[in-house]
Amino acid sequence: MSLFSAVPIIVVVPQLLRANAAGQPATVSSLIGATISYVLFLQQFLHIYSIIYNFIQQAALTAPSFQSLRMMLTPEPGKFAQIALAKAGSPAAGLSPVLSIKFDGVSMHFNGRGIFEGLEFSIPGGKLSAIVGQSGSGKTTIFNLLLRLLDPTGGRILINDRLLEQIDEKQLKKLMGLIPQDPFIFNCSLRENLLMASADGFDDTLLDRAVDLAQLREFVESREGGLDFIAGHMGRNLSAGEKQRLALARLIVQDPEIIICDEYTANIDVKTAGLIHEVMRNEFSGRTRIIITHQLYTIKGADHIVVLDKGTIAQAGTHEELFAQRGVYKDLWELQKLT
Repeated sequence: MSLFSAVPIIVVVPQLLRANAAGQPATVSSLIGATISYVLFLQQFLHIYSIIYNFIQQAALTAPSFQSLRMMLTPEPGKFAQIALAKAGSPAAGLSPVLSIKFDGVSMHFNGRGIFEGLEFSIPGGKLSAIVGQSGSGKTTIFNLLLRLLDPTGGRILINDRLLEQIDEKQLKKLMGLIPQDPFIFNCSLRENLLMASADGFDDTLLDRAVDLAQLREFVESREGGLDFIAGHMGRNLSAGEKQRLALARLIVQDPEIIICDEYTANIDVKTAGLIHEVMRNEFSGRTRIIITHQLYTIKGADHIVVLDKGTIAQAGTHEELFAQRGVYKDLWELQKLT
């Protein structure tokens, strides 16, 4: 029996009993008043229930991400601000410097819904690759799987034929650097935000090089305190473009073997997007670089392109190969040229 169908029992019957006990007949107005009171109470109850239910549901869904984030944010004794990133030294034991990635029959079910089923594709080592597709095609899930914010429900993810899940998380964060759509900026100085990427502490030469390559010099010199300028909570003292350039400088300090850019152009101007692309092509030449995006102008010059469509691999190849075919990739190009 639902709460709504229980109205006659919960509201009307007690009202009739009280009227009978008092020796008075129950009036229509008293029954209406009791019913309105009940409905208002029920509305408040359902609202509170909905809040609690959604909280529990979200907590369950984000638990794996919080576990990975906790690992990233746990400082090691004796290291300076080794919080979110670590400087890439040599690759993890058993891995060669040029790292390829393979999705081998990967399946992913999330909240009862199948996102991938037997996904198969490879990212060549030392090349600039792109994973493209419209919103909802599964790009963000691939990003989360690569960072181990999620683990696949089936299949394997391999780095140079070694299972991703077998690589220690601290080694993994040394291997992988990222520029996300909205980079996390700590409420501390620009210098400290950059040095979080270095396991070796202060290095002014490295910082100067990163600031110059990310074209932050003018911004830094225009702020009181220079590199000691406080970025603010979530980088509130910086514009969207400045936050992305700071993330780029942090990536240069980290110097990882695998670089992942996830929709990094979403909130920035074309000039900043071009700068990041140039650094990806030149500064990190020879590294394994992955651009995840739905904006095709950002993948100019990519060596390898994987096209996602509704959780499946629709196409894979170079721009020239894909554009010569009639398929999802060419359709996306034509659509974006029109818009």
